[in-house]
Amino acid sequence: MMEVKQREIEEAKEGGKTPAKRLIADPTISVDDIAKVLGKFLEFKGSKDLWPLISPPPGGPNDFHWHTPVNGDWVAKASGLLYDLLSLAPNTKVLGTKVVAAFRFLHSNKFLVLPENRTQAHLDRMDMAIRLLLNFLKKMKMSEALKTRVTRMLGASDVMRINLCLEKIELPSWYVGEDDNEGATPRRKMSQASVDSSLGPLAVVPYEGRAEPEASQPREPEKPSAFTEPPLKKPKQASSVSAARPVDLPSMPSIFNRILGGKGQAAKIQQHKTPKTETKPVEPPSKNTKKTSELLLLESMKFVPKQVAEVTGKKTTGKKAMKVKKVMKSMKKAPTKAMKKAPMTPKAMKAPMPEGMTAPMKAMKAPMKAMTTPMKAMPKAAAGSKNFKFQSEKYGLCKLEMYSEKSYIRQMLPGGGFKSVVSCCTKGVHADVCRQLVPHVEKGLC
Repeated sequence: MMEVKQREIEEAKEGGKTPAKRLIADPTISVDDIAKVLGKFLEFKGSKDLWPLISPPPGGPNDFHWHTPVNGDWVAKASGLLYDLLSLAPNTKVLGTKVVAAFRFLHSNKFLVLPENRTQAHLDRMDMAIRLLLNFLKKMKMSEALKTRVTRMLGASDVMRINLCLEKIELPSWYVGEDDNEGATPRRKMSQASVDSSLGPLAVVPYEGRAEPEASQPREPEKPSAFTEPPLKKPKQASSVSAARPVDLPSMPSIFNRILGGKGQAAKIQQHKTPKTETKPVEPPSKNTKKTSELLLLESMKFVPKQVAEVTGKKTTGKKAMKVKKVMKSMKKAPTKAMKKAPMTPKAMKAPMPEGMTAPMKAMKAPMKAMTTPMKAMPKAAAGSKNFKFQSEKYGLCKLEMYSEKSYIRQMLPGGGFKSVVSCCTKGVHADVCRQLVPHVEKGLC
């Protein structure tokens, strides 16, 4: 057991960590210096909460530590504070205890706002974020490849901010990037003795020139053994409907060549088969062209369904034949182009319309006449016999007029005429009421 422990101690001494040359924070940097930088930064931003200004951006690390990879967006976000801190500590090293003390000083003077719960944890989190961002800048300063990899996805303004911060960093010449003590793993190096022992003795051998390659004999083709696997067969493609049941359509009949008149695929096939002949000028169409075209159309319409039925094997009903007859009847009844283009004569204009068309035309003209003719003055209604004048009596300056439904007491004016003074419309008694009121009205007028 003692020998095993002694051997482990010797191995640890041989492969142990060499004396590290680490960067150390400047002891002359005081808490007041750090507090001034942080206070000016908060005043410039117009805020008393530092964490939103230095926290990781969206997409950045939620939990960060010393092994967190470099994040370019995060460095660009906090570049303003990092630039001021690098003017104070150009070697990117600041003591964490002094940073936390600066936070407490700003909080006591009400320049910094901290949450009521978990104050110490919040202070440690902000201190870790600032020192980790400074470490990111140090790594980018030492490795140009890392810098290009981090900044290639950033905008021009963010790259400019990071470059300004990198220009402020000043590292000593002896510093090549040894591991720091913050969570870094020790780096092992091969001892000089192990390297020398691995090389061994070296002997000097004279150079004899390049040897010519020997002529290789032709190799015989290998015979397939009994245990070799047979070659895989190619999978068959899915056969389409046309491959399963090929359809051989008959050649184009001569009637279609006559319809096309030297156009289309039939004409091209005929050109390949027949030798070229001199072309003749096209003659003007004769009068019988219409009849021939109708006959050709009839033949083609009769021909197509039969051929399709023969190919597909389906029975055709007599519906299509009936449709052909209907089409021909409509063509006979329909007016020709010559009739449509012919000018309308006065006789044609005066020709009587069919019986079925006269009734709707008259019904359409009736409202049109009513709209165009001016409205005549309506006659006044004749006076009825309900309220006719049947009796009148004079009493000095008054006059009693009795009607069938109403009675009046009127005053005789000096210039002529009458003025109504009292009226009554009580049904059946209005005349008696007005006659009793006449003496009272006379007294009032006198």
